[in-house]
Amino acid sequence: MIKEIAEKFDLKKDTIRYYDKIGLLKPSDRKQNGYRLYSISDFKKLSFILKAKSIGLSLKAIKDLVNMYENPSSYSCKEVKEVASNEISKLNQKINELEQMKKKLIFLEKSCLNDSSRDASNCSILNNLKEKNL
Repeated sequence: MIKEIAEKFDLKKDTIRYYDKIGLLKPSDRKQNGYRLYSISDFKKLSFILKAKSIGLSLKAIKDLVNMYENPSSYSCKEVKEVASNEISKLNQKINELEQMKKKLIFLEKSCLNDSSRDASNCSILNNLKEKNL
C-alpha cells in the first residue's frame, strides 16, 4: 500500500500519488476501495527513480529512463546516453546562468560602502538595483 512504500523510501504519500498521476510509478494493482498496491518490482522501480532524481535528472528524463529501464531491448545504449547528454547540456546552461547571477551579485556587494552608521537611503546596492540594468 502507499503508506508502506512511502515509509520505506522516506517519502510523503503525496509524492507517490504524484508519481502515479504523471505515469512515473503506477501501482501494480488497486483494491476495490482504491488503495494502491505495490509489488517488489514497483519498489525496485521507485529506487531507480529516486537514484535518478538524486543526481538531478528532470522528471521528463527520469520518465524516459524508466521506460528504457522497463523495455531495454527496445532501446540502444546510444539512446540512453542521449538522455544523459541532454541533461548535461541543461545543467551547463543552468551553471552559466548561475555564474552570471553570481557576477552581478559580487558587483553589487563590492559597490557597497559598508557604512553601518548610515541608514539605507543611500545604499549603493539598493540604488544599483533601482537604477541600473544589471
